[in-house]
Amino acid sequence: PAAQRALDASTACKQVEKMGDTPYVLQGLRLHSQGAFVPVSALNALRRDALENLARARRERPVRSVGPVPQLAPAPQALSKGLLIAQTPEIAMVQRLVAAGADCVYWAPEDVRPDALSEALAGHDAGSVWFVLPQCLPTVESEGLARWIRARGFAGVVLANPGQCALDFAGLPRVTDGTLNVFNAHAAQTLLLAGCSRVTLSPELNAQELAEVQAHGGPWELVVYGRTQLMLLSHCPRRVAAEREDGCDACGQRADALPDLIDRKGYAFPLRRLRTGTGCQVRLYNSLPTDLLEKQRKALRRHPALSWRLCFTQEDPALCVLMVARARAAMEMDGPLEPLPFATTAGHMARGVE
Repeated sequence: PAAQRALDASTACKQVEKMGDTPYVLQGLRLHSQGAFVPVSALNALRRDALENLARARRERPVRSVGPVPQLAPAPQALSKGLLIAQTPEIAMVQRLVAAGADCVYWAPEDVRPDALSEALAGHDAGSVWFVLPQCLPTVESEGLARWIRARGFAGVVLANPGQCALDFAGLPRVTDGTLNVFNAHAAQTLLLAGCSRVTLSPELNAQELAEVQAHGGPWELVVYGRTQLMLLSHCPRRVAAEREDGCDACGQRADALPDLIDRKGYAFPLRRLRTGTGCQVRLYNSLPTDLLEKQRKALRRHPALSWRLCFTQEDPALCVLMVARARAAMEMDGPLEPLPFATTAGHMARGVE
């Protein structure tokens, strides 16, 4: 009838926004009426139908299909005998560690600024050393570090996060670090397919889980000694403790060591500073180093192709040499091992993850 008015946005919104006691609220309405005549009762019916359908959709569980676990492709040929690897922050220790029995040495410098790296490397052969990348760096700094590594001809690189798989290392062999927390053969295979030649397994694996991964074969590596990194801090505990609000520039990235953090039970947690082009990062380590050789040697030797890694952080150089020789003996001979002169933990190897 001529007395009726064409539907406009104000009228439509007034009717549709009446949500009653439902939990819904109208946030917006687009009207494409082109002068159509729509009774108010029709708008109310549309609103009721929409609310009923929405409530029904929320109550009903969506049907999810779970497919079979994909089959693992054959793993790359593993070494017939695992390597003994020593990791050190001191490039000057490389030859001593090799002489003590290490097959391979990883260098994990604590200052990754290019000038400092060049100064540390001067007089040393990069071709016999693998470079351990920092866990977290800005993209621009990571790309610059990759260029520096390419120019020095290192034996390979150790990747600390998945994104570093995309960096250009000009064909250098790549190994993934334990910070990627590889827990099963499927995750390991993903990294192998991304071009890694060896994968470091999670430090949280117990003996049974390690055996399950090893059953698939492959070039696996496990840290058998070292302090587990618990946190990576972007703030400076020294500045926080002193209630200072100035930045890193005021510190000048001091060379002295950071004090340990002591908890309520008296356990000391070491702090190690990593100097980068954008300031310091601080790595908080476990109060006790993990040593799998003392009590888990039999479990480790069931997997002769598994490579063992010793990660040194703050140990005395002479002790590092003795520990490499001890690990070589554990890998190749039976009989008791020389006990370590400090307390250690066996990690998760004898139990499940808590």
